[in-house]
Amino acid sequence: MNKDEAWRQFCSLTNRRSELEEKGDWEAATSIQHEIIKASQRYGTQKTSQAWSRLGYIHHRNGQNELAEDAVRQAINLHDASGRNPEESLATLQFQLAEILATQNRFREAVSIGETAIENFSILHNPPTDFLASREAEIERMRAFRDKYLGEQ
Repeated sequence: MNKDEAWRQFCSLTNRRSELEEKGDWEAATSIQHEIIKASQRYGTQKTSQAWSRLGYIHHRNGQNELAEDAVRQAINLHDASGRNPEESLATLQFQLAEILATQNRFREAVSIGETAIENFSILHNPPTDFLASREAEIERMRAFRDKYLGEQ
Protein backbone atom coordinates (compact mmCIF):
# COMPACT_ATOMS: atom_id res chain seq x y z
CA MET A 1 0.00 0.00 0.00
CA ASN A 2 1.44 3.38 -0.96
CA LYS A 3 1.38 6.50 1.24
CA ASP A 4 -1.73 7.99 -0.37
CA GLU A 5 -3.70 4.78 -0.06
CA ALA A 6 -2.59 4.36 3.56
CA TRP A 7 -3.67 7.92 4.37
CA ARG A 8 -7.06 7.43 2.69
CA GLN A 9 -7.55 4.23 4.68
CA PHE A 10 -6.58 6.04 7.89
CA CYS A 11 -9.05 8.85 7.16
CA SER A 12 -11.74 6.33 6.29
CA LEU A 13 -11.25 4.63 9.64
CA THR A 14 -11.51 7.91 11.54
CA ASN A 15 -14.67 8.84 9.64
CA ARG A 16 -16.21 5.44 10.36
CA ARG A 17 -15.33 5.74 14.04
CA SER A 18 -16.91 9.20 14.21
CA GLU A 19 -20.11 7.83 12.66
CA LEU A 20 -20.21 5.05 15.26
CA GLU A 21 -19.66 7.57 18.07
CA GLU A 22 -22.54 9.67 16.79
CA LYS A 23 -24.76 6.58 16.97
CA GLY A 24 -23.51 5.76 20.46
CA ASP A 25 -22.08 2.43 19.30
CA TRP A 26 -19.11 2.56 21.66
CA GLU A 27 -18.13 -1.10 21.25
CA ALA A 28 -17.76 -0.80 17.49
CA ALA A 29 -16.05 2.60 17.86
CA THR A 30 -13.57 1.00 20.26
CA SER A 31 -12.78 -1.73 17.76
CA ILE A 32 -12.19 0.79 14.97
CA GLN A 33 -10.10 2.97 17.29
CA HIS A 34 -7.75 0.06 17.96
CA GLU A 35 -7.26 -0.20 14.19
CA ILE A 36 -6.62 3.55 14.08
CA ILE A 37 -3.97 3.21 16.80
CA LYS A 38 -2.17 0.58 14.74
CA ALA A 39 -2.42 2.65 11.57
CA SER A 40 -1.35 5.85 13.35
CA GLN A 41 2.06 4.42 14.14
CA ARG A 42 2.98 5.02 10.53
CA TYR A 43 2.56 8.78 11.12
CA GLY A 44 4.64 9.26 14.28
CA THR A 45 4.21 9.43 18.01
CA GLN A 46 2.05 12.57 18.05
CA LYS A 47 -0.59 10.94 15.85
CA THR A 48 -0.39 7.76 17.95
CA SER A 49 -0.73 9.80 21.15
CA GLN A 50 -3.84 11.44 19.71
CA ALA A 51 -5.24 8.02 18.80
CA TRP A 52 -4.75 6.74 22.36
CA SER A 53 -6.37 9.90 23.71
CA ARG A 54 -9.39 9.30 21.51
CA LEU A 55 -9.60 5.72 22.77
CA GLY A 56 -9.64 7.18 26.28
CA TYR A 57 -12.52 9.46 25.26
CA ILE A 58 -14.45 6.51 23.82
CA HIS A 59 -13.95 4.40 26.95
CA HIS A 60 -14.90 7.34 29.17
CA ARG A 61 -18.12 7.93 27.22
CA ASN A 62 -18.86 4.22 27.55
CA GLY A 63 -18.38 4.33 31.34
CA GLN A 64 -15.20 2.26 31.18
CA ASN A 65 -13.16 4.66 33.25
CA GLU A 66 -10.28 2.36 34.16
CA LEU A 67 -9.72 1.60 30.48
CA ALA A 68 -10.08 5.31 29.73
CA GLU A 69 -7.44 6.12 32.32
CA ASP A 70 -5.04 3.54 30.88
CA ALA A 71 -5.51 4.87 27.35
CA VAL A 72 -4.95 8.50 28.33
CA ARG A 73 -1.88 7.61 30.37
CA GLN A 74 -0.55 5.86 27.25
CA ALA A 75 -1.27 9.02 25.26
CA ILE A 76 0.65 11.09 27.81
CA ASN A 77 3.59 8.67 27.65
CA LEU A 78 3.70 9.04 23.87
CA HIS A 79 3.24 12.80 23.88
CA ASP A 80 5.71 14.44 21.53
CA ALA A 81 7.25 17.50 23.19
CA SER A 82 8.74 18.56 19.86
CA GLY A 83 5.34 18.96 18.21
CA ARG A 84 3.40 22.16 17.62
CA ASN A 85 2.25 23.78 20.91
CA PRO A 86 3.55 20.92 23.09
CA GLU A 87 2.40 22.54 26.35
CA GLU A 88 -1.15 22.90 25.05
CA SER A 89 -1.39 19.33 23.77
CA LEU A 90 0.13 17.94 26.98
CA ALA A 91 -2.20 20.09 29.10
CA THR A 92 -5.18 18.79 27.11
CA LEU A 93 -4.17 15.21 27.85
CA GLN A 94 -3.53 15.99 31.51
CA PHE A 95 -6.91 17.67 31.85
CA GLN A 96 -8.60 14.71 30.15
CA LEU A 97 -6.95 12.41 32.69
CA ALA A 98 -8.00 14.68 35.58
CA GLU A 99 -11.63 14.51 34.43
CA ILE A 100 -11.48 10.71 34.20
CA LEU A 101 -9.97 10.46 37.69
CA ALA A 102 -12.62 12.80 39.09
CA THR A 103 -15.31 10.57 37.57
CA GLN A 104 -13.81 7.74 39.64
CA ASN A 105 -13.92 9.94 42.79
CA ARG A 106 -10.12 10.04 42.83
CA PHE A 107 -10.09 13.73 43.61
CA ARG A 108 -6.60 13.92 45.13
CA GLU A 109 -5.02 12.72 41.89
CA ALA A 110 -7.47 14.63 39.73
CA VAL A 111 -6.68 17.94 41.42
CA SER A 112 -2.93 17.38 41.30
CA ILE A 113 -2.91 16.47 37.61
CA GLY A 114 -5.44 19.19 36.84
CA GLU A 115 -3.25 21.82 38.49
CA THR A 116 -0.34 20.71 36.33
CA ALA A 117 -2.57 20.98 33.27
CA ILE A 118 -3.51 24.54 34.28
CA GLU A 119 0.19 25.44 34.58
CA ASN A 120 0.77 24.13 31.05
CA PHE A 121 -2.33 25.86 29.65
CA SER A 122 -1.17 29.12 31.27
CA ILE A 123 1.93 29.19 29.07
CA LEU A 124 -0.19 29.88 25.98
CA HIS A 125 -3.16 31.58 27.65
CA ASN A 126 -1.30 34.56 29.04
CA PRO A 127 -2.98 36.86 29.77
CA PRO A 128 -5.66 34.44 31.00
CA THR A 129 -8.53 33.67 28.64
CA ASP A 130 -12.09 32.46 29.16
CA PHE A 131 -10.85 29.01 28.17
CA LEU A 132 -8.31 29.02 30.99
CA ALA A 133 -10.87 30.39 33.43
CA SER A 134 -13.28 27.56 32.61
CA ARG A 135 -10.55 24.96 33.18
CA GLU A 136 -9.59 26.60 36.46
CA ALA A 137 -13.24 26.55 37.53
CA GLU A 138 -13.44 22.83 36.78
CA ILE A 139 -10.36 22.15 38.91
CA GLU A 140 -11.88 24.29 41.67
CA ARG A 141 -15.00 22.06 41.58
CA MET A 142 -12.76 18.99 41.89
CA ARG A 143 -10.97 20.66 44.80
CA ALA A 144 -14.32 21.35 46.50
CA PHE A 145 -15.37 17.70 46.14
CA ARG A 146 -11.99 16.59 47.45
CA ASP A 147 -12.27 18.87 50.48
CA LYS A 148 -15.89 17.97 51.20
CA TYR A 149 -15.60 14.20 50.83
CA LEU A 150 -11.99 13.57 51.73
CA GLY A 151 -11.43 16.34 54.25
CA GLU A 152 -8.39 17.66 52.37
CA GLN A 153 -7.27 21.20 51.83
